[in-house]
Amino acid sequence: MEKARFEPLGERDVEAVFRLWARAHGVPAERMRQRLEIMARHFGYPGFAGLGAYLDGRLAGFVYGFTGMPGQWWYERVRALMPPEMARVWLGRHFEFTELAVDPAYWGRGLGGRLHDAILERRGEPRALLTVNIDNERAQALYQGRGWTCLLEDVRLVEAGPLLWVMGKRLG
Repeated sequence: MEKARFEPLGERDVEAVFRLWARAHGVPAERMRQRLEIMARHFGYPGFAGLGAYLDGRLAGFVYGFTGMPGQWWYERVRALMPPEMARVWLGRHFEFTELAVDPAYWGRGLGGRLHDAILERRGEPRALLTVNIDNERAQALYQGRGWTCLLEDVRLVEAGPLLWVMGKRLG
């Protein structure tokens, strides 16, 4: 396998990123058009940063996030779930590690870990936050192996949504 080439993501990449996200999550892209709209909105947020990993001439994986700020949907949902002292410590001036996905054809080759490390080494925020599905043991292992701590367990951001962990990591 050739070495992955990492390139910054921009608005031109939203459709390709979305299609890879759908493949990685095993869902038909046609059923998830709302997710495409959310991703397009994310690409315009303050502090947005994204990287695409290219192998064999195609997008094989990606990672992105942005600066978390009051008023953003995820920030407000997580703030409501956190005890006030935890929210004071973790929320605000943090990097919201929003999406990491690798095409299933490239799973097990360390690409997700390299994307994770590459995006975080470029950030200036003192900490990062993410949510991960409690059933996604592969992602949990990746994050825990890279120093993330589970801050909240078995929470839902929306009433009928999946159970999640909220994880945090101190940067720099």
